[in-house]
Amino acid sequence: MPTSKKPSKPRASAKKTAPKKTAAKKTAIDKTPAKKPGAKKSRRGRLPDGISMDEMTRIRAYELWEERGGANGGEEDDWMRAETEVRARYGAS
Repeated sequence: MPTSKKPSKPRASAKKTAPKKTAAKKTAIDKTPAKKPGAKKSRRGRLPDGISMDEMTRIRAYELWEERGGANGGEEDDWMRAETEVRARYGAS
């Protein structure tokens, strides 16, 4: 009996390529001191970069003024409340 051979398919090149080398990513060095085990975390938030406590107070006082409907009077109360809220949230500095 004659054996029938299937036509062979051309084989893909067995040549392997080396993985591409990528430049190592630079990471910023964390300069904050290491925390002691069991140390309590601060509940205070961190001010956004470039914004001072005074600026945050201004923003919050304006928000309070808007909440009051933008009525005249009460600016000092808005400012004092804003200062209190910002200090409680971000800490006094």
